[in-house]
Amino acid sequence: MNSKPRFTCVLFVASAWLLAPAGAGAEEEGIVPSAPAKETGARAGASVSGGGGSGDSYWGEIPESSSANTVAQEPVGRPAWEYVVDLPVYVASIPIEALNMLAEGGAHAYNSTIVQELVHLFPIKIGPTYLSGGIGLGSQDGFGGNISFDTPNFLNEDGKLKIKLAGSTKGQGKAILGVRHPRGERVMIEAGGGYRSDINSRFYGIGPQDRLTRDRKSFYREEQAWGGLSVERHLGASGFALKFSGIFSGVSANGTEDSDDPRLSDPNATEPGGEGGFADELAAEVSNGRPFVGYRDRSDGMTYTAELSFDNTAEAGRPESGTVLRGKIGYFSASGDDDVQFLIYRGEAQQFVPLWFSRRTLALRGYIEKLEDRGNDPIPFQRLLTNDDPDVFRGYHDYRFRDTGIWAVTAEYRWPLWALNHVNGFGLDAYAFADFGQVFPELDVAGDDITTSYGGGLRIAGMGNFIGRLEVGHSNQETIFRLRADQLFQFGKGGLFHGRNPVPER
Repeated sequence: MNSKPRFTCVLFVASAWLLAPAGAGAEEEGIVPSAPAKETGARAGASVSGGGGSGDSYWGEIPESSSANTVAQEPVGRPAWEYVVDLPVYVASIPIEALNMLAEGGAHAYNSTIVQELVHLFPIKIGPTYLSGGIGLGSQDGFGGNISFDTPNFLNEDGKLKIKLAGSTKGQGKAILGVRHPRGERVMIEAGGGYRSDINSRFYGIGPQDRLTRDRKSFYREEQAWGGLSVERHLGASGFALKFSGIFSGVSANGTEDSDDPRLSDPNATEPGGEGGFADELAAEVSNGRPFVGYRDRSDGMTYTAELSFDNTAEAGRPESGTVLRGKIGYFSASGDDDVQFLIYRGEAQQFVPLWFSRRTLALRGYIEKLEDRGNDPIPFQRLLTNDDPDVFRGYHDYRFRDTGIWAVTAEYRWPLWALNHVNGFGLDAYAFADFGQVFPELDVAGDDITTSYGGGLRIAGMGNFIGRLEVGHSNQETIFRLRADQLFQFGKGGLFHGRNPVPER
């Protein structure tokens, strides 16, 4: 679309407004000086003619029209190559225009009385408890939903109790119980426990090399159960906080049952890592030259962690500036006869950079985590690090890679798309992202196994809070759609209370 005529029209109107004589209202407000009180001669009764060139104006006599003071604008043609260059821009603008139209329609719908009354029904108050819910879409769990029961003023006026139930179309179920108990303004105590079952868990192998064989996947049933306690103390108004936690967890990896849908059973397995399920022989083999243990077994044990964090961001919804830093060390020791022990090291940095316009932000994140084996028995595969929330590789399926180490860097450019009533109200922000990273046994940031993902999405936020995200990520292997109520940035708050999966430890 050629924007020159529209720009010319706007410029002409603006020029006419600036040059036009001020009326009575403008004089009263002191916008422009008023004309002298007395006008004599021809100027007092002058009238401006359109093209005759006769008469006077306030600025003087209007000259006769001539080639010296008249410009005739003629239409200017465009060469054919300009249309070719403009075509991709025009095509790319179609979804943006469609989103703007959709957002505008949503704003009108939201402003309607009926819709506002429906929205204000949630959360539903049942005695002292509030009932709410949500939906989600992921590569691992499919389309799912949840209901949450939140009871404020639990144990004290700032305490809170949460019970949450979730399920999905791919056979994933989850139940959690969380308690938040503040002690003064600086200390937060959290306790929580939960159970999670996934009949559609995938295994592709151990190590980054398996990214070249994504079709050689096997299915198994994974179950997790956990319970723990954490104490966090904010170190004054500096933004620093120190957190200690202890969590007992059990995670099992078993063959699928005949009652599961889709039906994935061990006898139907083909080759190790082949379609159809886990092969019996896989447990006796090795994956990339390392022992494979954990299948048809359960790993129980205690994890202790200490974390020092810094966070000076003003909000979680649309932070325009600020820094988030996290450093964590931990130790896992298996219970029972297994001699599985390992140390946990994790470092993470996030930076929000304000850009040239307000509410435009560049969000940067980098992290690295490593498990150091200290026991006589190998680490079970279900406790290895993997690309799952919040450490997803957004162009790949969750749990696509597993190993004793993981690192990634990501960048997001965010800009506002639509907001209701005011700039920080409920609305949509758009973003584009790029991710780079990989799992590893030994760190090699310049190797050939680095994964690359890119894409974009929409963030739903308002009043300083993050609500959800809809995104699409693409890699050289696949395209993944996600609809989630959590974010990759500013993820680590309230893990036990909100029922975040404790295996693997983040």
